[in-house]
Amino acid sequence: MAELTIERLGTDGVGLARHEGKIIALPYTLPGELVRIEPGKTPRLVERLSDSPDRVAPPCRHFGTCGGCQLQHLSAESYCRFKEQLALDALARHGFANVPVEPARVSPPGSRRRATIELCRAGGRVLAGF
Repeated sequence: MAELTIERLGTDGVGLARHEGKIIALPYTLPGELVRIEPGKTPRLVERLSDSPDRVAPPCRHFGTCGGCQLQHLSAESYCRFKEQLALDALARHGFANVPVEPARVSPPGSRRRATIELCRAGGRVLAGF
């Protein structure tokens, strides 16, 4: 067994920690949480030893079992900051640094929270769409 602190969220919303020089992904964990894992080829979360102050009770009773809504246990404010930063990082990687981004909005429980949006340059303009 090993105890680790979750350092950050990956782009897919999975908690990331370091163990023996490698980054490991631990679903349903949040930055700042202390966890106990079973090391191995595929490390396994055994127990969450402390909770992040950003942890909330997920609104859906199927959270964690259906495979959707990876971050229902993250507070709405923290979720918005996470999503805004993802957008800013993606824009910066493609040459759009310091671009104004509207604040993220949280979809109510029971509605769709995911969308894939593509950006492209066309005729000197930037187009965005699904």
